[in-house]
Amino acid sequence: MRKRTRTILFFSFAFIFILFAPAVVLYSQGYRFDFEKRKITQTGAIFLQAEPKQAEIYLNGKLFKKTDFFFGSALLENLLPGDHKITLKKEGYYLWEKNLEVKEKQVTEVKNIILTTSKAEFKILSENTEDFWISPDGKKAIFLDGPDLKLYDLEKNVKSHLINIPDFLSLEWSPDSKEVFLNTANEQSFTLKLDKTPIIPEKRTVSKKPENVLLILGDYTFSREGKTLYFFNNNSQAFEKLLEGVKDLKTSPDNKKLVFFSDSEIWIFYLKDKTDMPAKKAGERQFLVRLSEKIGDVFWLDNDYFIFNAGNEIKVSETDERDRINMANLENFENPKIFWNLTDGKLYILSGKFLLSSDKLNY
Repeated sequence: MRKRTRTILFFSFAFIFILFAPAVVLYSQGYRFDFEKRKITQTGAIFLQAEPKQAEIYLNGKLFKKTDFFFGSALLENLLPGDHKITLKKEGYYLWEKNLEVKEKQVTEVKNIILTTSKAEFKILSENTEDFWISPDGKKAIFLDGPDLKLYDLEKNVKSHLINIPDFLSLEWSPDSKEVFLNTANEQSFTLKLDKTPIIPEKRTVSKKPENVLLILGDYTFSREGKTLYFFNNNSQAFEKLLEGVKDLKTSPDNKKLVFFSDSEIWIFYLKDKTDMPAKKAGERQFLVRLSEKIGDVFWLDNDYFIFNAGNEIKVSETDERDRINMANLENFENPKIFWNLTDGKLYILSGKFLLSSDKLNY
Protein backbone atom coordinates (compact mmCIF):
# COMPACT_ATOMS: atom_id res chain seq x y z
CA MET A 1 0.00 0.00 0.00
CA ARG A 2 1.44 3.37 -1.00
CA LYS A 3 2.18 6.03 1.58
CA ARG A 4 -0.43 8.39 0.11
CA THR A 5 -3.13 5.72 0.37
CA ARG A 6 -2.21 4.94 3.95
CA THR A 7 -2.37 8.63 4.81
CA ILE A 8 -5.83 8.99 3.26
CA LEU A 9 -7.12 5.92 5.12
CA PHE A 10 -5.66 7.15 8.42
CA PHE A 11 -7.30 10.55 8.17
CA SER A 12 -10.57 8.98 6.98
CA PHE A 13 -10.77 6.69 10.01
CA ALA A 14 -9.69 9.53 12.27
CA PHE A 15 -12.48 11.70 10.88
CA ILE A 16 -15.04 8.90 11.36
CA PHE A 17 -13.84 8.35 14.94
CA ILE A 18 -14.04 12.06 15.75
CA LEU A 19 -17.50 12.21 14.17
CA PHE A 20 -19.04 9.17 15.87
CA ALA A 21 -17.14 8.88 19.19
CA PRO A 22 -19.17 11.62 20.93
CA ALA A 23 -22.39 10.01 19.68
CA VAL A 24 -21.32 6.63 21.08
CA VAL A 25 -20.41 8.21 24.42
CA LEU A 26 -23.71 10.09 24.57
CA TYR A 27 -25.65 6.94 23.65
CA SER A 28 -23.90 4.94 26.37
CA GLN A 29 -24.85 7.64 28.88
CA GLY A 30 -28.53 7.41 27.96
CA TYR A 31 -28.84 10.28 25.51
CA ARG A 32 -31.21 9.89 22.56
CA PHE A 33 -32.51 12.08 19.78
CA ASP A 34 -36.13 13.05 20.37
CA PHE A 35 -37.56 13.30 16.87
CA GLU A 36 -40.81 14.81 18.15
CA LYS A 37 -39.04 17.67 19.93
CA ARG A 38 -36.08 17.63 17.50
CA LYS A 39 -33.37 17.71 20.14
CA ILE A 40 -30.98 15.43 22.00
CA THR A 41 -32.27 14.54 25.45
CA GLN A 42 -31.32 12.21 28.28
CA THR A 43 -33.61 9.25 28.83
CA GLY A 44 -35.35 7.86 31.89
CA ALA A 45 -36.72 4.47 32.91
CA ILE A 46 -39.73 2.67 34.40
CA PHE A 47 -39.41 -0.01 37.08
CA LEU A 48 -42.30 -2.46 37.53
CA GLN A 49 -42.95 -5.19 40.07
CA ALA A 50 -46.04 -7.36 39.69
CA GLU A 51 -47.73 -10.55 40.84
CA PRO A 52 -48.18 -13.08 39.40
CA LYS A 53 -44.73 -13.24 37.85
CA GLN A 54 -43.92 -13.61 34.14
CA ALA A 55 -46.55 -11.07 33.08
CA GLU A 56 -46.23 -9.63 29.58
CA ILE A 57 -45.30 -5.93 29.44
CA TYR A 58 -46.57 -3.82 26.56
CA LEU A 59 -44.88 -0.46 26.01
CA ASN A 60 -47.03 1.96 24.00
CA GLY A 61 -49.00 -0.96 22.58
CA LYS A 62 -46.03 -3.17 21.63
CA LEU A 63 -44.83 -6.27 23.50
CA PHE A 64 -41.58 -5.24 25.22
CA LYS A 65 -40.62 -8.02 27.65
CA LYS A 66 -41.92 -10.08 30.60
CA THR A 67 -41.48 -9.53 34.31
CA ASP A 68 -38.79 -11.87 35.60
CA PHE A 69 -39.41 -15.32 37.05
CA PHE A 70 -37.87 -14.72 40.48
CA PHE A 71 -39.07 -11.29 41.61
CA GLY A 72 -41.78 -10.40 39.10
CA SER A 73 -39.88 -7.20 38.28
CA ALA A 74 -38.67 -5.48 35.12
CA LEU A 75 -36.72 -2.34 34.24
CA LEU A 76 -37.67 -0.53 31.04
CA GLU A 77 -34.63 1.59 30.18
CA ASN A 78 -33.72 4.34 27.71
CA LEU A 79 -37.21 5.81 27.48
CA LEU A 80 -37.67 9.32 26.12
CA PRO A 81 -39.17 11.83 28.57
CA GLY A 82 -42.95 12.05 28.41
CA ASP A 83 -45.95 9.80 28.94
CA HIS A 84 -45.73 6.10 28.11
CA LYS A 85 -48.63 3.67 28.09
CA ILE A 86 -47.77 0.55 30.10
CA THR A 87 -49.96 -2.56 29.93
CA LEU A 88 -49.45 -5.80 31.87
CA LYS A 89 -51.17 -8.96 30.66
CA LYS A 90 -51.30 -12.56 31.80
CA GLU A 91 -53.72 -15.30 30.79
CA GLY A 92 -56.45 -15.80 33.39
CA TYR A 93 -56.05 -12.30 34.85
CA TYR A 94 -57.47 -8.84 34.18
CA LEU A 95 -54.98 -6.54 32.48
CA TRP A 96 -53.35 -3.63 34.31
CA GLU A 97 -52.88 -0.41 32.37
CA LYS A 98 -51.56 3.06 33.17
CA ASN A 99 -49.99 6.07 31.44
CA LEU A 100 -46.77 6.84 33.32
CA GLU A 101 -44.66 9.95 33.04
CA VAL A 102 -40.93 9.46 32.44
CA LYS A 103 -38.50 12.25 33.35
CA GLU A 104 -34.87 12.74 32.35
CA LYS A 105 -32.37 10.78 34.46
CA GLN A 106 -35.17 9.47 36.72
CA VAL A 107 -36.79 6.08 37.28
CA THR A 108 -40.58 6.01 37.58
CA GLU A 109 -41.53 3.17 39.93
CA VAL A 110 -44.70 1.10 40.20
CA LYS A 111 -44.26 -1.54 42.86
CA ASN A 112 -46.65 -4.16 44.20
CA ILE A 113 -48.90 -4.41 41.14
CA ILE A 114 -51.50 -7.15 41.61
CA LEU A 115 -53.22 -8.64 38.60
CA THR A 116 -56.71 -9.74 39.63
CA THR A 117 -57.76 -13.21 38.60
CA SER A 118 -60.59 -13.39 36.07
CA LYS A 119 -61.32 -16.99 37.03
CA ALA A 120 -61.90 -16.94 40.78
CA GLU A 121 -62.99 -20.30 42.21
CA PHE A 122 -65.31 -20.66 45.22
CA LYS A 123 -66.39 -23.65 47.29
CA ILE A 124 -69.49 -23.99 49.47
CA LEU A 125 -68.84 -24.25 53.22
CA SER A 126 -72.47 -24.23 54.38
CA GLU A 127 -75.90 -24.20 52.73
CA ASN A 128 -78.09 -22.97 55.61
CA THR A 129 -76.21 -20.02 57.10
CA GLU A 130 -77.90 -16.87 58.36
CA ASP A 131 -74.70 -15.02 59.26
CA PHE A 132 -70.99 -15.61 59.98
CA TRP A 133 -68.11 -14.05 61.92
CA ILE A 134 -64.38 -14.61 61.37
CA SER A 135 -62.10 -14.37 64.42
CA PRO A 136 -59.53 -11.52 64.60
CA ASP A 137 -56.65 -14.01 64.20
CA GLY A 138 -58.32 -15.41 61.07
CA LYS A 139 -58.13 -19.00 62.28
CA LYS A 140 -61.75 -19.63 63.32
CA ALA A 141 -65.24 -18.80 62.16
CA ILE A 142 -68.68 -18.99 63.73
CA PHE A 143 -71.77 -19.71 61.61
CA LEU A 144 -75.37 -19.04 62.54
CA ASP A 145 -77.33 -21.99 61.13
CA GLY A 146 -80.93 -21.44 62.21
CA PRO A 147 -80.87 -21.25 66.04
CA ASP A 148 -77.50 -23.04 66.18
CA LEU A 149 -74.08 -21.43 66.41
CA LYS A 150 -71.35 -23.60 64.91
CA LEU A 151 -67.59 -23.25 65.30
CA TYR A 152 -65.41 -23.82 62.25
CA ASP A 153 -61.66 -24.34 62.56
CA LEU A 154 -60.43 -22.82 59.28
CA GLU A 155 -56.93 -24.31 59.61
CA LYS A 156 -58.08 -27.89 60.26
CA ASN A 157 -61.32 -27.64 58.26
CA VAL A 158 -63.29 -29.02 61.22
CA LYS A 159 -66.84 -27.97 62.18
CA SER A 160 -68.40 -28.44 65.62
CA HIS A 161 -71.63 -27.47 67.35
CA LEU A 162 -71.17 -24.54 69.71
CA ILE A 163 -74.54 -23.61 71.27
CA ASN A 164 -78.25 -23.46 70.54
CA ILE A 165 -79.62 -19.96 71.14
CA PRO A 166 -83.16 -19.35 69.76
CA ASP A 167 -83.30 -15.65 70.72
CA PHE A 168 -79.84 -14.81 69.35
CA LEU A 169 -79.30 -11.12 68.48
CA SER A 170 -75.61 -10.36 67.91
CA LEU A 171 -72.08 -11.72 68.30
CA GLU A 172 -68.65 -10.22 68.84
CA TRP A 173 -65.18 -11.77 69.10
CA SER A 174 -62.68 -10.80 71.80
CA PRO A 175 -59.48 -9.21 70.43
CA ASP A 176 -57.44 -12.34 71.32
CA SER A 177 -59.94 -14.67 69.55
CA LYS A 178 -60.32 -16.79 72.68
CA GLU A 179 -63.78 -15.58 73.70
CA VAL A 180 -67.10 -14.86 72.04
CA PHE A 181 -69.61 -12.34 73.38
CA LEU A 182 -73.28 -13.07 72.68
CA ASN A 183 -76.30 -10.80 73.02
CA THR A 184 -79.89 -12.03 72.96
CA ALA A 185 -83.17 -10.38 71.97
CA ASN A 186 -84.30 -10.33 75.62
CA GLU A 187 -81.28 -8.15 76.52
CA GLN A 188 -79.13 -10.89 78.05
CA SER A 189 -75.41 -11.18 77.39
CA PHE A 190 -73.11 -14.20 77.62
CA THR A 191 -69.45 -15.07 77.21
CA LEU A 192 -68.24 -18.27 75.55
CA LYS A 193 -64.67 -19.20 76.48
CA LEU A 194 -63.47 -21.28 73.54
CA ASP A 195 -60.30 -22.53 75.25
CA LYS A 196 -62.33 -24.32 77.95
CA THR A 197 -64.04 -27.70 77.72
CA PRO A 198 -66.98 -27.98 77.85
CA ILE A 199 -67.91 -24.55 76.49
CA ILE A 200 -70.57 -23.16 78.82
CA PRO A 201 -72.17 -19.70 78.41
CA GLU A 202 -71.36 -17.36 81.28
CA LYS A 203 -73.50 -14.32 81.99
CA ARG A 204 -71.83 -10.96 81.55
CA THR A 205 -72.74 -7.35 82.28
CA VAL A 206 -72.54 -5.01 79.30
CA SER A 207 -72.45 -1.24 79.55
CA LYS A 208 -74.09 0.80 76.82
CA LYS A 209 -71.71 1.79 74.06
CA PRO A 210 -71.21 5.56 73.73
CA GLU A 211 -72.38 7.26 70.54
CA ASN A 212 -69.14 9.27 70.31
CA VAL A 213 -65.99 7.16 69.89
CA LEU A 214 -62.46 8.54 70.16
CA LEU A 215 -59.74 6.67 68.25
CA ILE A 216 -56.00 7.42 68.40
CA LEU A 217 -53.93 6.10 65.48
CA GLY A 218 -50.27 7.08 65.44
CA ASP A 219 -50.03 10.86 65.67
CA TYR A 220 -53.69 11.42 64.77
CA THR A 221 -56.89 11.45 66.78
CA PHE A 222 -60.22 10.60 65.18
CA SER A 223 -63.70 11.15 66.55
CA ARG A 224 -66.74 9.26 65.34
CA GLU A 225 -69.96 11.00 66.33
CA GLY A 226 -72.85 8.90 65.16
CA LYS A 227 -72.15 8.41 61.45
CA THR A 228 -69.85 11.42 61.02
CA LEU A 229 -66.06 11.01 61.15
CA TYR A 230 -63.76 13.83 62.30
CA PHE A 231 -60.01 14.11 62.78
CA PHE A 232 -58.07 16.45 65.04
CA ASN A 233 -55.95 18.86 62.98
CA ASN A 234 -52.75 19.41 64.96
CA ASN A 235 -52.06 22.68 63.12
CA SER A 236 -55.43 24.36 63.72
CA GLN A 237 -55.93 22.54 67.05
CA ALA A 238 -59.51 21.73 66.06
CA PHE A 239 -61.55 18.79 64.79
CA GLU A 240 -62.29 18.75 61.04
CA LYS A 241 -65.00 16.75 59.31
CA LEU A 242 -63.76 13.89 57.11
CA LEU A 243 -66.96 12.19 55.96
CA GLU A 244 -70.66 12.03 56.74
CA GLY A 245 -72.51 8.73 56.71
CA VAL A 246 -69.33 6.79 57.49
CA LYS A 247 -69.91 3.05 57.82
CA ASP A 248 -66.49 1.91 59.04
CA LEU A 249 -62.77 2.69 59.06
CA LYS A 250 -59.87 0.22 58.92
CA THR A 251 -56.09 0.51 59.11
CA SER A 252 -53.83 -1.08 56.51
CA PRO A 253 -51.74 -4.12 57.55
CA ASP A 254 -48.66 -1.90 57.98
CA ASN A 255 -50.70 0.63 60.03
CA LYS A 256 -49.61 3.49 57.75
CA LYS A 257 -52.97 4.17 56.08
CA LEU A 258 -56.61 4.35 57.08
CA VAL A 259 -59.50 3.57 54.76
CA PHE A 260 -62.92 5.00 55.61
CA PHE A 261 -66.08 4.72 53.57
CA SER A 262 -69.77 5.48 53.29
CA ASP A 263 -72.52 3.91 51.18
CA SER A 264 -71.11 5.58 48.06
CA GLU A 265 -67.54 6.80 48.66
CA ILE A 266 -64.14 5.36 49.67
CA TRP A 267 -61.32 7.54 51.04
CA ILE A 268 -57.80 7.02 52.40
CA PHE A 269 -56.08 8.97 55.20
CA TYR A 270 -52.28 8.66 55.38
CA LEU A 271 -51.10 8.13 58.94
CA LYS A 272 -47.39 8.06 57.96
CA ASP A 273 -45.33 9.52 55.13
CA LYS A 274 -45.30 7.33 52.03
CA THR A 275 -41.90 7.64 50.36
CA ASP A 276 -42.31 5.24 47.43
CA MET A 277 -44.16 6.42 44.31
CA PRO A 278 -46.63 8.04 44.37
CA ALA A 279 -45.33 9.80 47.48
CA LYS A 280 -47.78 11.01 50.13
CA LYS A 281 -47.44 13.11 53.27
CA ALA A 282 -48.80 12.09 56.66
CA GLY A 283 -52.18 13.73 57.16
CA GLU A 284 -52.96 13.74 53.44
CA ARG A 285 -56.38 12.55 52.30
CA GLN A 286 -57.03 10.73 49.04
CA PHE A 287 -60.41 10.29 47.39
CA LEU A 288 -60.57 6.89 45.70
CA VAL A 289 -63.97 6.22 44.20
CA ARG A 290 -67.63 7.25 44.17
CA LEU A 291 -70.18 4.60 43.13
CA SER A 292 -73.88 4.55 42.39
CA GLU A 293 -74.23 1.04 43.83
CA LYS A 294 -74.32 0.81 47.62
CA ILE A 295 -70.98 -0.13 49.16
CA GLY A 296 -71.27 -3.00 51.62
CA ASP A 297 -67.83 -3.46 53.19
CA VAL A 298 -64.20 -2.65 52.41
CA PHE A 299 -61.08 -4.62 53.37
CA TRP A 300 -57.36 -4.08 52.79
CA LEU A 301 -56.15 -6.83 50.43
CA ASP A 302 -52.59 -5.73 51.27
CA ASN A 303 -50.99 -2.34 51.89
CA ASP A 304 -51.73 -1.04 48.38
CA TYR A 305 -54.91 -2.83 47.28
CA PHE A 306 -58.35 -3.27 48.76
CA ILE A 307 -61.34 -5.51 48.10
CA PHE A 308 -64.96 -4.42 48.51
CA ASN A 309 -68.52 -5.14 47.45
CA ALA A 310 -70.86 -2.66 45.81
CA GLY A 311 -74.34 -3.90 44.99
CA ASN A 312 -73.90 -7.48 43.76
CA GLU A 313 -70.35 -6.91 42.52
CA ILE A 314 -67.15 -7.78 44.38
CA LYS A 315 -64.25 -5.63 43.22
CA VAL A 316 -60.49 -5.39 43.70
CA SER A 317 -58.90 -1.95 43.40
CA GLU A 318 -55.46 -0.41 43.64
CA THR A 319 -54.76 2.83 45.52
CA ASP A 320 -52.29 4.29 42.97
CA GLU A 321 -54.25 7.15 41.41
CA ARG A 322 -51.63 8.09 38.78
CA ASP A 323 -53.46 8.38 35.44
CA ARG A 324 -56.37 6.17 36.54
CA ILE A 325 -57.20 3.63 39.23
CA ASN A 326 -57.20 0.03 38.02
CA MET A 327 -60.31 -1.71 39.35
CA ALA A 328 -61.45 -5.23 38.42
CA ASN A 329 -64.69 -7.11 39.02
CA LEU A 330 -63.76 -10.31 40.86
CA GLU A 331 -67.21 -11.94 40.92
CA ASN A 332 -70.95 -11.29 41.23
CA PHE A 333 -73.16 -12.62 44.03
CA GLU A 334 -76.67 -11.68 45.05
CA ASN A 335 -76.63 -9.26 48.01
CA PRO A 336 -73.31 -10.56 49.39
CA LYS A 337 -71.76 -10.10 52.81
CA ILE A 338 -67.98 -10.41 52.45
CA PHE A 339 -64.97 -10.90 54.70
CA TRP A 340 -61.37 -10.83 53.51
CA ASN A 341 -59.20 -13.06 55.71
CA LEU A 342 -55.63 -11.80 55.55
CA THR A 343 -54.44 -14.86 57.51
CA ASP A 344 -55.33 -17.49 54.91
CA GLY A 345 -55.62 -15.18 51.89
CA LYS A 346 -59.23 -16.22 51.20
CA LEU A 347 -62.43 -14.30 50.63
CA TYR A 348 -65.53 -15.48 52.52
CA ILE A 349 -68.94 -14.66 51.08
CA LEU A 350 -72.48 -15.12 52.36
CA SER A 351 -75.07 -14.95 49.59
CA GLY A 352 -78.60 -16.06 50.35
CA LYS A 353 -77.94 -18.85 52.85
CA PHE A 354 -74.84 -20.12 51.06
CA LEU A 355 -71.50 -19.48 52.76
CA LEU A 356 -68.57 -19.77 50.37
CA SER A 357 -64.81 -19.34 50.44
CA SER A 358 -62.49 -18.54 47.57
CA ASP A 359 -59.22 -20.14 46.64
CA LYS A 360 -56.20 -18.27 47.96
CA LEU A 361 -56.18 -14.87 46.27
CA ASN A 362 -52.97 -13.23 47.56
CA TYR A 363 -49.38 -14.17 46.71
